Amino acid sequence: MPTKRSRKTRTLTDLLLAWQQVMTEAGGKPGSSRKPPEPKPGTREAKLKSWQHLLFAMEENQPDLAYLDTYRAQLETLLRQARELLELQAGLTGLKQGATKQLSELIASGQRLATVLRLSVKQRYGNTADKLEDFGIEPYRKKVR
Repeated sequence: MPTKRSRKTRTLTDLLLAWQQVMTEAGGKPGSSRKPPEPKPGTREAKLKSWQHLLFAMEENQPDLAYLDTYRAQLETLLRQARELLELQAGLTGLKQGATKQLSELIASGQRLATVLRLSVKQRYGNTADKLEDFGIEPYRKKVR
């Protein structure tokens, strides 16, 4: 009769073998670097990624959106600060609460600025323009009946 310990060891070994098989079938090797998963919607990482996408699109369309440079620069600064605070939060567990509060305030300010920029882009191009997709904004489409 197997003991609990051997049953547990066997289970862990089975899991390890199954993981290695999945990795091999996926074309990777155990321990190899893979593309990180997409952040879940609504998380801080997802918001920062959407800001980065918005800023990239604004830079590509800078001549049309020159009047928004002040707001774009503010959002760039907030994005840089948020990333620095995320690094600080990850590295310093003792100061994590303060960094979390600051980060929450920065995220809220950045969300407001990103909303202003998105609305300004909609105002510039119209709410049905396909150009909005460059900024991560879904154009308004009439429903087909």
